[in-house]
Amino acid sequence: MLYFLLFLIRYFPFWAIPVALVIFEIGVYYYNRRQRFAFVLFFGAAATLTLTSIAWLVFEGYWRAGPIVKKFFDSFTTDL
Repeated sequence: MLYFLLFLIRYFPFWAIPVALVIFEIGVYYYNRRQRFAFVLFFGAAATLTLTSIAWLVFEGYWRAGPIVKKFFDSFTTDL
């Protein structure tokens, strides 16, 4: 599980941007249906994924966040 999470973290912008585009299209669908809660939710999720991907690239996310996440999950494992 840890390696899967580290994989997702390492390649965050490469999967988050396509997911954000799909979520944005779902938001447009709900916008045309005039369902306010749903389209605000989907537009917010798409904006969050896009902005965090940009921040991830600008601040060199994997090199800074990767070791932090690994250390966080390693703190739950104990060596007997």
